[in-house]
Amino acid sequence: MNGRKLWWGLMVGACSISATLGACSSGDNGETDVSSQDVEAARASRHRASNKTCKAPARPDDAGTFPAKLSELGCFTAKDVRKAATGVVAYEPQAPLWSDGAGKPRYFAIPDGTTVHIEDNGHFHFPIGTVLIKSFVLGGRYVESRVFVRHTDGGWAGYSYEWNDAGTDADLLPGAKTKTVGGQSWTFPSRGQCMRCHNDSAETTLGLEIAQLNGPTATSAKNQLETLAAAGYFDAPLPGPVAALPRLARYDSNAPLEDRARAYLHANCAHCHRPSGPGAGSADYRFGVPFGEMHLCGKSAMSGRLMFSPGSPATSEVSVRIHAVDGSRMPPLGTQMVDPVGTALVDGWIQQTNACPGSADAGADGSVTDAGAGDAADAASQVDPSAYAPCDHAVALAEVQASVFNGCAGEACHLRPPMAANLDLRPPSAYASLVNVTSVINPDELRVVPGDPSKSFVWRKLTNQLGPGEGSPMPRGLSAWRPLAGDSLRALRCWIEQGAPR
Repeated sequence: MNGRKLWWGLMVGACSISATLGACSSGDNGETDVSSQDVEAARASRHRASNKTCKAPARPDDAGTFPAKLSELGCFTAKDVRKAATGVVAYEPQAPLWSDGAGKPRYFAIPDGTTVHIEDNGHFHFPIGTVLIKSFVLGGRYVESRVFVRHTDGGWAGYSYEWNDAGTDADLLPGAKTKTVGGQSWTFPSRGQCMRCHNDSAETTLGLEIAQLNGPTATSAKNQLETLAAAGYFDAPLPGPVAALPRLARYDSNAPLEDRARAYLHANCAHCHRPSGPGAGSADYRFGVPFGEMHLCGKSAMSGRLMFSPGSPATSEVSVRIHAVDGSRMPPLGTQMVDPVGTALVDGWIQQTNACPGSADAGADGSVTDAGAGDAADAASQVDPSAYAPCDHAVALAEVQASVFNGCAGEACHLRPPMAANLDLRPPSAYASLVNVTSVINPDELRVVPGDPSKSFVWRKLTNQLGPGEGSPMPRGLSAWRPLAGDSLRALRCWIEQGAPR
């Protein structure tokens, strides 16, 4: 049965997961060696190893000090920080994210007495206290480890550690950093940048879902879902036999080319390009979405190219963007080099496709929404100059509510749950949801900074002054983006400049 059709019906590392009940060690090439834990005996007893040391730290701005070194996290052995501690689970997605050629051992740890819930769409919902870890290995050298923690308030946060040259430990970084490693540029993300990909629309954790773990690993033929279920990691039985559950195609498998290309787009693009996601445009790259509902069969409003031009990768926006090495590159974060495997899969799929099945949101000219980052300078020029005219009166919140926010709420995006980007613009809630509140799409910025529109994400969103990874301009339309009326934007700008009074 077609895996995507089956998944759609459900929706209406590097180290073998056979080591989930013990520990595993990582070799110099980024692969791992499985421990000698007797997994079959553990399956029979439904026992999982106790997680005694890998505990979620408090946020740096809360009580205590966040571990300054990776070795202090408690998730690895005292003798070798590359070896996972007992109770830390290693896993390997079927279709991994491209990270400029780095090998990536991956782990998760949950508190004793807790379990993982599998949601209806196949996504794993982890308990408070969860720690996720992914290390990056280039040419046998450990470069970075990223730690993703679900804190006691229920929120997630990401932290980056830089490995020392000796490969014996890694230091916590306070922010983004770029360095040269083995002749290539490597960027350590800021904590805010982590959350651009690990966004609410993608349900925060990436790569931990039924379709990604429904299969073996590079070092074990055992199915990862079955191993986890037998060890008691889930709060309920699997929703069906693994053969009947969604599965992403491995890139090197003999699965149909379309399935492998779609798996690549799911792993590398769908965390932003999905309904209510921060990605520009209306494209939906989730694997389970039928081709005709991906919104690819039309023109890009950003470049004028067809998003998907059957038989012609060179004129398809999907292909052009993943081949790019400039500011138009996709994904915009976490990669600077072209993936030869992934691009070959996508190009091959486009090349062999004879016709595009159509798109529900294609306009009369075949265009689809794709204005956004990279086109900001041209698109921002569409804003009526009156938006920047001097303020001639004191602007009250009620005026902005009537001329700006009510329109956004009226489109239902910010009118009723689930609110897009968790932004509630209904009259009773708009102020508390905007002023001095951190943006979900860009956690490095506040939605409204009283006195400063240029630093207010809402203002930049409505005037399309956006950067890579910051999504589509608003309000979102069915064709090319069109800004609000100049008078409405001026009211918003003046309200912010005047201190955003309640």
